[in-house]
Amino acid sequence: MLICSYQYVCFILCKRVGLSLNQRIQSEFLTNQQIMKKKLTFFSLLFLLAFCTKPEQKTEEVPTVNIDPMENLVTAILDVKKNFKQTDLLSRELPNITRKQAFEIQLKMLDKEIASGRKLVGYKMGGTKTADPASYNPVFGYMLDSNVIEEDSTVLAENFPGGDVMVEAEIGFIMNKDFADGASSLEDLKAGIDYVFCAVEFAKGVSIPIDGNAETMNINHTIASGMGQAGLIIGSGRTRIEDFDLENETVSCLINGESKAEGVSSNVFGNPLNALMSIVNLLPEHGKSLKKGDIVITGSLFDNPTINSTSNVLLKFSTLGEIHFSMK
Repeated sequence: MLICSYQYVCFILCKRVGLSLNQRIQSEFLTNQQIMKKKLTFFSLLFLLAFCTKPEQKTEEVPTVNIDPMENLVTAILDVKKNFKQTDLLSRELPNITRKQAFEIQLKMLDKEIASGRKLVGYKMGGTKTADPASYNPVFGYMLDSNVIEEDSTVLAENFPGGDVMVEAEIGFIMNKDFADGASSLEDLKAGIDYVFCAVEFAKGVSIPIDGNAETMNINHTIASGMGQAGLIIGSGRTRIEDFDLENETVSCLINGESKAEGVSSNVFGNPLNALMSIVNLLPEHGKSLKKGDIVITGSLFDNPTINSTSNVLLKFSTLGEIHFSMK
């Protein structure tokens, strides 16, 4: 019944468009055949894709390990210092090290030292023993509480890299306020000084040149490894900045009773306050600053003698008193 109705409708439609019933049915039949073929082809392709395509294989993500070469370098240098050794590592790894890189390495070492429980007590200066502004090259190194040695102590040669150490006579300052942005003038700086004191620094670097060739090492290698800071004695003699003759303080060094070195405070870039001015403005350039309670030693007053055996050492300052220690 449905087919007859369908044919009748087709007949009426065909009549209206001028086609015979047979032509219309044949046309309708061919069209349905083509559609069916297209549908079969489409579903065949889907079937083939579903069963013939390999499923996507999921691979496990391997976690990446970020290795920081700078971190490894810092750790290696600290290990060398801890064991009182020396190394040419910096000369080999960074032959063309820049001043910026040098301070970056040193201050990363400081951060690790503080993280391990040590305390920053202040800074030492280097490159200050000159009166010539053209050759003045101020640099710094940090000092920790673990570096401080009591007066009249006996120090062991084996606790210094290479078994010997230079003795430096220095003028030091302790600060009574923060200098977050440096100092604007010498008067501003003076106002921030609590008192002046005498000091002995033990200096021995851990960085050495490759195969003894001095051309493979420069001051930046020394800076990076801590500026040779190997110990410090803070003298008991101290005075107010207003009462101290910045240019004319003298010192002599006696080793086993024999005079080995003499110097005067004007050897430190005219006077030690000039050197202090340099570091108070240099530290902020590297993200650090002097704070209340920090101490600064400003550089040696004489050409430093080296001791490497049993010795009794006495340093005599003209107004700041004496410092005594022995070595074995």
